Amino acid sequence: MSRRITIPSMSTSPLHLLAHVALDTSIAYDSDDCDHVQAHGPFTKAGPSYTPTRNAGANLHIECSQPATTFAEPSPLKRSSASNSPQSSAFSFESKRRTKLTRPQTRKSSRVQQRAKAEVMGKRRERMTQALKIITLENSPVNSMQHAVLRMIYNKITAYPPESWMVLTAITIHRSFKQVKNWFSNERQKQKAGEVVSTHTDVGEKIRLCPQALQHCQEWSDNVFEGVIRIYYFKLLCDDGAKHKLDGWS
Repeated sequence: MSRRITIPSMSTSPLHLLAHVALDTSIAYDSDDCDHVQAHGPFTKAGPSYTPTRNAGANLHIECSQPATTFAEPSPLKRSSASNSPQSSAFSFESKRRTKLTRPQTRKSSRVQQRAKAEVMGKRRERMTQALKIITLENSPVNSMQHAVLRMIYNKITAYPPESWMVLTAITIHRSFKQVKNWFSNERQKQKAGEVVSTHTDVGEKIRLCPQALQHCQEWSDNVFEGVIRIYYFKLLCDDGAKHKLDGWS
């Protein structure tokens, strides 16, 4: 006669029940049990039939010849293309943060440049008005100090001064803007200008300078040029005054 195993009813899955039976070493099976099971007749193709009883949920009858429950082969896990690495997440966050920070800084720098250029253009208009008020005889020659300033600019700074720099030169040496402009044009026709280097001013305007000028100053502007020629002209005036004093004492 086959042995029945009675297990208390519990709300667990069939796998837990099978595990409980497999681990219960107090249960012994003999060959008589298996013979009794086989005496009931062979299984049909449709498989063994089970007759449910009233206490089917509480009783578990395991036939000796019944094969163990089969499990489906595990399917491979789908590999995700998204990276959960903390380094990649941090890199993505840092890239977005840099992009957000770079755009406002670029806009801010462009606004500063536009504002600086607007101020420079305003000053140039004022200086042009001031230079046009200087009237000198059209054919009158320049004096020695005026000529020294013009020659220094041509040889040491640039043979191609922009219009704004010629305006500053005219105001500094007190000559008409037209005469200063003609002087540089005539000098370029008389002798070929030396080596020049193309660069840009503080407001992005292209200028051509002598290499010597870039050795002393890397960033040129209207203010830098005006300061250089004013200091040079002031030095000439001081030297000329000292010379006259020495001549008076002799």
